[in-house]
Amino acid sequence: MSLTGRKSIFKKGRGNRKEASLSQIRLQQRYLAIQELHQEEKIAILSLGEI
Repeated sequence: MSLTGRKSIFKKGRGNRKEASLSQIRLQQRYLAIQELHQEEKIAILSLGEI
């Protein structure tokens, strides 16, 4: 309990900027890999998205 006698409710943080940056890099790498496979192998993008 807090000093005022009420329970404190903490929201879950969204992570720090470094984690967000890493997540964006991973998504970008996936996107580029899918794009490259689509162009080279003529595989449907929808089926590549499931990989």
